[in-house]
Amino acid sequence: MPTERRTPTRERRTPASTAKRARKVVPDRTEVRVRERRMGDRRESPRLPIKVWVKNSTADRFEQVQGDISVGGMLFVDKLPISGKKIDLRFKLPGRAAEVRVHGEVVQISKKDTGYGAHVRFGEMELETQRAIARFIDAHAAPAPK
Repeated sequence: MPTERRTPTRERRTPASTAKRARKVVPDRTEVRVRERRMGDRRESPRLPIKVWVKNSTADRFEQVQGDISVGGMLFVDKLPISGKKIDLRFKLPGRAAEVRVHGEVVQISKKDTGYGAHVRFGEMELETQRAIARFIDAHAAPAPK
C-alpha cells in the first residue's frame, strides 16, 4: 500500500516564540544573548525622544511636535490625527550642523493619552543621513542588559 508523502513544513516564528528565546548557544558552546523584542514590536533599533517639525500633504506649513526616532522611522504624537499618507519631516541631530530633512509614509495611527500617534516609516534618504541617525541612536541608547 503506497504511503502518502508529506512535505516538511517550516515552523513559523511568532513574536511570542521570538521573545521566549532569551539566550542561544553557538557552535563553540558560548552563550550569546539575543535581543528580546516586545510583543508585536518589529523594530530592531531602540527609540529615542526628539523634537520634529512635521508637514503633511494637506498642510502648507511645518508644525513642531515631540516624537521618538528609530533607524527606520519615527512615532510622533499630535492633538489631531494626521491626514494623508505622505509626510515631510525635519529635525536636528546633536553633533550635526545641517538639519535632517526626510520624507515618510504614515503606516498607522493610534490613540494615545495626549492625542494621536502617527507611526511613520522613512522613505529613501541619503546614506550619510541614515548613518547620522544610526550614530545618534548608538551614542544615546542605553546599553543592553547583561
